[in-house]
Amino acid sequence: MLEDNEEPIRGRAPFDLAGFQAPSTFEEEFLNNLSIEIKNYGYTSYQREETILRHGPYDEVQLILRGKSRVRAGKTLTHLEAPSLHLFSLGRETEITNLPGLRKVHFQCKLTHRSTDLLLGEEPRSFPFDGAVDSWWDRAKASVDGKNLLSGKGLLYELLSTISGPLFRIAQAKEEGLAHYDRFFRYVRSARLTEFSVAEIAGSYGVHPNHFSQDFKKRFGVPAKQFFLGEKTREAKERLTESAESLSAIALGLGYYDAFHFSKAFKRQTGLSPKDFRKRYRAADPS
Repeated sequence: MLEDNEEPIRGRAPFDLAGFQAPSTFEEEFLNNLSIEIKNYGYTSYQREETILRHGPYDEVQLILRGKSRVRAGKTLTHLEAPSLHLFSLGRETEITNLPGLRKVHFQCKLTHRSTDLLLGEEPRSFPFDGAVDSWWDRAKASVDGKNLLSGKGLLYELLSTISGPLFRIAQAKEEGLAHYDRFFRYVRSARLTEFSVAEIAGSYGVHPNHFSQDFKKRFGVPAKQFFLGEKTREAKERLTESAESLSAIALGLGYYDAFHFSKAFKRQTGLSPKDFRKRYRAADPS
């Protein structure tokens, strides 16, 4: 019942008559549930050919406005040509060759859906771009020069919204697996390296360890143990590039026995020692 000084709300409110918001589809809610963390972003124009190296723990989003470049990740070579939008994981060392005349806007970021890397196990993705080239360059320049991180995040959200369909299909393909393995993902985030046991987690699912690992690999492209080690390596990369922690502190924090154990395992995963990785990528040019 309305009070004497209240007036009824005119028009249709975004809620049903019972006062509850009408349910949305998974696709409609996807972008709202996509978590984005930006490490850095920028705009760059190249007058000569330059080759740079990238290596996690983030993903890369590049908007090519003019010219060409190419990206090599393992044996996969991707050609980037204007106007186009590109997404690729930096989980392994990636070589980016920027050619003369190239103009691009680029983001290093984490794209997380259901607490898991959206691009996990995905090959580089390329999409045509039909936006206003000069406008995007000017907006990115204004955001970067003004050191407006919120504006930069808004630009990235806007870019991703133009490919929400393909991104949704990536998430949808993983949805059942993500829901089924939610307990395992939580276990991965909390378990120390020396505590990890495929047999233990498989037992909690009531299946044999081999079945558990094979099914996980079928869904996500890597065996369960390799995924666990990859997540610890990802966290190690982040600490090495984003903090001044000692190798001993990082090793103990991740559950390694000591710095030597950590260094040996990290080099086996990345091809670089933690010390060399920190030296190479902590001071890397963000372009």
